[in-house]
Amino acid sequence: MRQDGYLPIAGYGIIGDSRSAVLVAADGGLDWACLPRFDSPSVFGRLLDARRGGDFTIRPTGPFQTERRYAGPTNVLQTTFHTPDGAVRVTDLMPAHRETDKRRRLFPYREIIRRLEGLAGRVEVEAAYHPRPAYGAQGCRLRRLGPRLVVGEAGPAVLHLTTEFPLAVRGERAEGRAVLQAGDRYDFRLTFAEGEPAVVPPLGPAVDGEIRETLAFWRRWAGMCRYRGPYRDAVLRSALVLKLLTYAPSGAVVAAPTTSLPEWPGGVRNWDYRYCWLRDAAFTVRALFALGYLAEGEAFVQWLLHATRLTHPRLQVVYSVHGEASLPEATLDHLEGYRRSRPVRVGNAASRQIQMDLYGEVLDAIHLYSRLGGKLDGDTLDLVAGMARYVSRHWDLPDDGIWEVRSGRAQHVHSHALCWVALDRAAAVLEDRGRGGAAALRSTAEAVRRTVFQRGFNPGLGSFTARLDGRTVDAALLVLP
Repeated sequence: MRQDGYLPIAGYGIIGDSRSAVLVAADGGLDWACLPRFDSPSVFGRLLDARRGGDFTIRPTGPFQTERRYAGPTNVLQTTFHTPDGAVRVTDLMPAHRETDKRRRLFPYREIIRRLEGLAGRVEVEAAYHPRPAYGAQGCRLRRLGPRLVVGEAGPAVLHLTTEFPLAVRGERAEGRAVLQAGDRYDFRLTFAEGEPAVVPPLGPAVDGEIRETLAFWRRWAGMCRYRGPYRDAVLRSALVLKLLTYAPSGAVVAAPTTSLPEWPGGVRNWDYRYCWLRDAAFTVRALFALGYLAEGEAFVQWLLHATRLTHPRLQVVYSVHGEASLPEATLDHLEGYRRSRPVRVGNAASRQIQMDLYGEVLDAIHLYSRLGGKLDGDTLDLVAGMARYVSRHWDLPDDGIWEVRSGRAQHVHSHALCWVALDRAAAVLEDRGRGGAAALRSTAEAVRRTVFQRGFNPGLGSFTARLDGRTVDAALLVLP
């Protein structure tokens, strides 16, 4: 149930094509979609403003209960609505294709497919289409172009909604109702183009082909998972989400597909996470390595080389999916925020912070990739050596720490410990690949280790501490073992 127009976060499923993602509400609404990429302005933003954000909803007109699942090991979401009079199902996906397929056929720049099917009885269903580009700040006047096509334009962006569902266009909204019996079906193809010719694919068998190919794409990827231990289904589902959050054209991994969801309703710690934090991305690729996915690691390493080209050997905390280093933070004051949790932010000022621990996370991931047989060319080894030299010179700098608390820099024990990791792993990689410089790195690593044990441990507390010579603890230190 929505309260003041908002669902609990647990009421959302996610679909995507490893370029952008859509949050699908349990009551049939597309409440969040940024196109054409994760950090683009939203086209549907009801997640952050129930009145002005925009959405695309398909649901029964009367009372219903919802049952949801993914179609096996895929990112194709199925929502079944049970009503007193029958049942209908909505299948949601963003088509996913192999690069070899894209060289043979013309595809839309971005596309969302929604399939509505009658399963049992007679159910009246309503559809309401209300795009609001530019984070809800820009209207999108709709017009009908033929019996199946609704077109909306907003600046250089154009949206084409193709469907046989009876929709009446009124200004910026298109709405309609239909009664479905078992076996009835309506397809909706929503395509997005910006600054280039639009591709508007047909309905009919073409939709069957898109769904079939997308299911095959995700099943093929899931089939490469080598994990066979406990809770395999849950592990694989998590891996599918991580793959979905990988920006395929570059290899970057976004921390989340959303911005400004508060830590608690009404709170102000509402950050934009639609970027690649090097630490989080390193966690992700290490997890994927453990499952047998080396290609994602190679893509991340190549992205890292590209992203750091302007800051090398210094690493920035966060980059855009294309490696852009400047992510100016701003607030969108016209949006009320999720459950009225202001401010709504885009961009992230964490890009200006210093967090020394991320060198350890990144170099640990590269070290694991190397141990598993990953390819490291000369440029990558130069990057490893350069990062290690930077850590050798700056490991004792005060930094902002892992928690990004924006309260000033300090000598964080966790950061120092991860600097030791950075030097240790870099030395191992350079030794394995026949490069020099490992002995000097190990000498500095030992100096870091002594500092952590001598000044980072409080005997009175019986614990490592948040800061050197400190008296408080830090949950991040639980990773030290």
